[in-house]
Amino acid sequence: MKKIKLTDNDNVFIRDGGEVIGCGSVNQDGFLYLIDKDEMTAIRLPEKYKDTPIYLYYPCGGYNEGLIMVSLLGEIDLKYYHQYSGTAGIWGWINIDGDEVVPPQYIFVMTFCDGKAIVCKGDWTVYEQDQYWCDNEQWGIIDKTGKAIVPCKYDEVSYIVDTERFALCHKNGWRNGNYVIYDIEQSAEIIEVNFKYDTGYMFNDCVYDNGCIYFDMHEPGGEKDIIYVYSLLEGK
Repeated sequence: MKKIKLTDNDNVFIRDGGEVIGCGSVNQDGFLYLIDKDEMTAIRLPEKYKDTPIYLYYPCGGYNEGLIMVSLLGEIDLKYYHQYSGTAGIWGWINIDGDEVVPPQYIFVMTFCDGKAIVCKGDWTVYEQDQYWCDNEQWGIIDKTGKAIVPCKYDEVSYIVDTERFALCHKNGWRNGNYVIYDIEQSAEIIEVNFKYDTGYMFNDCVYDNGCIYFDMHEPGGEKDIIYVYSLLEGK
């Protein structure tokens, strides 16, 4: 990809909030650029990625940890509510030379953090009015080479606070399924969670500390919390 030298007359806008390097536009020509503020240079990304959305809230898209998150789709409209609706697309990652490191294949993604990214495989069905739907979400975690470190087979995957080794995964469907604690080092489920838990409720926390996983659950409308503790040493 060709690198261009920017001038003070160029209209440059970095969309992902990067202080030095980020993705954005140059002179509103409709393409996506990788922009280096210090060097005052910009690299135009391949045209097929030009509609890649970038969101600061999730966060999703843009340049992060040496890779650029790209999508083959622009912003799409879902036919159903989804907490990650803004990140819907066909996502992958390229390097700063434009080479695909992780080919676009994921329908939902989160930005890499400490070399790991939560991703979701699935198949989009397009209805009237260009609304998208997926019946077979399969969530997992990958590393920066695209290798699955938590296999993409779960209803939901989330990180556990204060640990990089364990993840919280939901399996067997939302009607009758349950959460499990997944050990990334062992590549295995190690503990089944035997109570109902809502990762989406803002007052609930799942935290690792001193060999234990703590589930702190606030009763909606109540004034007390319920706390469950799982010992990783005892496996219960």
